Amino acid sequence: MSRVLILAAIAALTLPAAGVATAQVPHGPKAIARLDSNGDGKITVDEFVAYSGHRFEQFDTDRDGKLTNAEIEAARSKTEAMEAGRMARPNAKAHGEHAEAMLDKLAKKVAKAGGSITRAQWDSAMTKRFGKMDKAAKGYLTPDDLMAMRGHAKAEAAAE
Repeated sequence: MSRVLILAAIAALTLPAAGVATAQVPHGPKAIARLDSNGDGKITVDEFVAYSGHRFEQFDTDRDGKLTNAEIEAARSKTEAMEAGRMARPNAKAHGEHAEAMLDKLAKKVAKAGGSITRAQWDSAMTKRFGKMDKAAKGYLTPDDLMAMRGHAKAEAAAE
């Protein structure tokens, strides 16, 4: 179950430009380049948190520095519309289900936090997620690490 939560965090970091969720672990040169801001082939906690901050900004549509359930529901509507357009793609159903699960988890966190979470709370959660993903405690993730997570996610999805 904790791997599913970690994958949900990764999904939150790989949202498309519209600010809605996808379920894939970052992979491929373009995805890695977005996370690896200095181009050294390693994704540090700072890069991970900075990239996730862009996603927070996309969700925070009223730009008040807080993420509310109303903003999550708006993202959910965008997700549903985007996923409807992707249904012809392979794994589209699983993709949409994972996006929904990520948004559900995020909505629960917001509710638990009293109705909103701040950017600082988001960053703290992403720092913790990075620590869980960095199982070898190297202080960074490599493209190979991300590909291995992606392969594990596919295996978990196939087992369900």
